[in-house]
Amino acid sequence: MPEKTVIAVPRESAPGETRVALTPDTVRRLVSDALAVRVEQGAGALAAFPDEAYSEAGADIVAGPEGLAEADIWVRVQPPREREDGTDEVEMIRSGGVLASFLSPAESPDLLRRLAERQVTALSIELLPRITRAQRMDALRVEDAAARPLPDLSNQILRGDAPALQRPESFYYDSERDNRTGQDG
Repeated sequence: MPEKTVIAVPRESAPGETRVALTPDTVRRLVSDALAVRVEQGAGALAAFPDEAYSEAGADIVAGPEGLAEADIWVRVQPPREREDGTDEVEMIRSGGVLASFLSPAESPDLLRRLAERQVTALSIELLPRITRAQRMDALRVEDAAARPLPDLSNQILRGDAPALQRPESFYYDSERDNRTGQDG
């Protein structure tokens, strides 16, 4: 049997952030023979989801961010940042991994550059189209929107055949032009 794809749910570190990227109900739907979910201890506490609820849903609870280091996919609410203890959350995401989060890409060229340098495929959840077909994934309407497209999309990304997505090494962020620019053109 092939190894499971591991989804990481870190504790949010932005001041005042009380949300969590995945609820225990979503974890229950994701955990399978192909997907495992690791939740950092206390990740759901401020959203009234105790660690026990995640454990009962099938997630592995890990004591700190180091327990998430080998995850294939990271789902967060806020963009990665430096934690109060000095831990750099961008550095915690493994090279070649996937990050799904609110990213504010037009306001975060340095973050995008750092993610691209680590070859992290970044999915900016707020940029999903707000059309009828995509309402189930609308991050502005659904608390755990980041998880809805993950099972199919993440596997496509990891295989390198996701439609309409480019691998990180095929683009860079041009902050002067404020758009995504291909290296070829």
